Amino acid sequence: MTIKQSIPLLVVLCFMQLWLSLGITMRLEDLAIITIGGFITYSAALQGHYTLKSHRFKWSIILLMTILLGSAISTKIHHYPGQVVKDSILNAIRIILALSTFFITLHFAKKITVLPQLISKTLRWVSFPALLICLLQTVYWDISKSLPLPSFLTTLNHDANQTAGREIFGMYWSDTSAHGWSAILAIIGLYYFAMAKTIKGRRVVYALLSLLCFILLIRISVRASILGYAFACIGTYIIESWKVMNKKRFFMQIAILFIVALPIYLFIINYSGQNYFILRVQDSVPSFKGGQVAIDRGSNIVGRLYFWLFAIGLFQQHPLFGSGFYSYEHLSAASSLFPAQHAHNSYLNILGELGIIGFFAFGWFFFQTIVLLKNAYGSTIQDDHFVVFRNLATSSLLFFLFTALFANPFYDPHQLMIRMIVLGIVFNYIKKPALIYV
Repeated sequence: MTIKQSIPLLVVLCFMQLWLSLGITMRLEDLAIITIGGFITYSAALQGHYTLKSHRFKWSIILLMTILLGSAISTKIHHYPGQVVKDSILNAIRIILALSTFFITLHFAKKITVLPQLISKTLRWVSFPALLICLLQTVYWDISKSLPLPSFLTTLNHDANQTAGREIFGMYWSDTSAHGWSAILAIIGLYYFAMAKTIKGRRVVYALLSLLCFILLIRISVRASILGYAFACIGTYIIESWKVMNKKRFFMQIAILFIVALPIYLFIINYSGQNYFILRVQDSVPSFKGGQVAIDRGSNIVGRLYFWLFAIGLFQQHPLFGSGFYSYEHLSAASSLFPAQHAHNSYLNILGELGIIGFFAFGWFFFQTIVLLKNAYGSTIQDDHFVVFRNLATSSLLFFLFTALFANPFYDPHQLMIRMIVLGIVFNYIKKPALIYV
């Protein structure tokens, strides 16, 4: 593997789940990050280049890594069962490795001037088979099960979510995780959304690919991802267009967007048919009945209130340092009437497990991300790849912040990896050559 292949390899692994059994479950992306990061660290030590020049965004990542590792180790102090401690430490390491891809990307970005082009090309090439697999699976489940697909694309793991719609798992060959795959699929769609908004000449093609991703998200029926995708696209469009577009034209396009979206919204809230996937979206969308806002009992909000309250209870018991990383599932199973793996809300989950210290580190990290993107929008760089990555970084952040209200994306290393790689490219664009990480 050459230097040029390192980051594209990590991008590919963001879209896959390949696991190895080495006494413990080891994911291929973890081995790749350890190998690449170890090589960089070893080379820097040999050359005597081991300083980290100061920047608040970098330190926010390091602080978050430190808090995660400390909280994972603290699970031992809480006297949890050995399996809980093991899961805590392993998953903390996986998230730390995912966060570290920012530094790996930054290192290579300073050595490979065409790295943004390589990553962009990799995103396109890896997304094509992913979308094709999703389409074939949709045809298999919805039209004809006689379609000769290999069994690993049609057989769900025995402990996988069997809810209708979750049969579509793309390239997650070792774990049919619909929630995880829907988030990665959303990032593919957001990439094509960024390309459609930036690259002239192929805007229609990229827009159609982005729309295809949205349709597949509806088919998978993970409501947080569906709504998060719409929120990210609309939010990014507003942010991207505000400064560069004539204000009269900007408000005119917002009005057109509203006019187009209104009949779709009215169709959904008034739909009385039996289509399962439309009903899933209908459950999640607030409507207006009797002059009041009405939320269906089957929505993400109603179904998760108990999980949120349990996380708040953990925070009240351990306000400073929390109950320990990855402890929610164990404590929920031991004392909750409605046990769950996590709080289905990253903000409350972190507050409960990492306490106010961890919540501050988490908040500072996202605040510095917003500051970084603000600086990116203030930049005069006109390179198309910079605009695409800035757009993708913005939309993926909005998607992440929205879905974190109803899911737990912060504990998903694949989402974090692709976001940190994109942020590494954006950071390099706006900071070179003033700040150098060696």
